[in-house]
Amino acid sequence: MSNDINQNLEFIDKWTRSKEFKQICQRAESGDKRFAHFVNKFMYELHTLCFHLKNKSHEKKINFQIAKLKQITVDFKCGYNRLS
Repeated sequence: MSNDINQNLEFIDKWTRSKEFKQICQRAESGDKRFAHFVNKFMYELHTLCFHLKNKSHEKKINFQIAKLKQITVDFKCGYNRLS
């Protein structure tokens, strides 16, 4: 696996362990539909990434999935900051 993929996986791992992600999950669990939608979408794409990693898919598929996760996160953060 390339160094870029490893760095991106570390970023995803670090972010999912962050205080910010924990707060997002808490808001989702408390019934905020925007946060619940984000968490569901993020977890679906994370599951897809895990599938590709487990099955040793081509790096293009893995990189595409990582890019989707990052974009979902950026889009949510941008939208959340506008709504806050």
